[in-house]
Amino acid sequence: MNKSNQQRVEKWKAQKVVEWEKGGKLREKYETREELDKWMEGQINKAKKRVLAPKAKNPKVLVRGKTSNDPEVTWEDQQNINAYGRLNQRMMELEDDIKAKKKLAQEIEDGIAELEALIDDDACKILIGECYVQVSNEEAEEFVEEKKKLADAELSVIQLSFRSCIGRVLMCVRSGLERGGNGAH
Repeated sequence: MNKSNQQRVEKWKAQKVVEWEKGGKLREKYETREELDKWMEGQINKAKKRVLAPKAKNPKVLVRGKTSNDPEVTWEDQQNINAYGRLNQRMMELEDDIKAKKKLAQEIEDGIAELEALIDDDACKILIGECYVQVSNEEAEEFVEEKKKLADAELSVIQLSFRSCIGRVLMCVRSGLERGGNGAH
């Protein structure tokens, strides 16, 4: 024990002796000076053991919200993680769009089947804006075919965007693995 610590221990012991001599809790607990000295030596030995005890390997000590086992995240890694999160969110939105477009395509297919089943000419009405307009069967078929082509084109664009997102997500994961991460972004 160095000189500074020894002085603090001696000061602490002197304070405890004064408290004991005044009476009170220490006097009640330790009736003789020998008992008090024995207790003080025990307390000093416990403190020495704590100070001199070998430190655990990789202790989990919190320092500014991090433990010593937390991996260091570089700026590039964080950018990669952020990009992955944005791409993942975009993929979920695109999945919803794909479902909606497929549903619309199915509804258009059903409309085409209904048109083919019509016997009466000029029995069709199409919705334009907020109004229904009476049209011939041929015009209705042209309108529905046009809507189907438009829906198929939009679906193709969305699916292409989705595949592009998948490719970029894989690049983010691969980059994280190459940097030594575990790929669990």
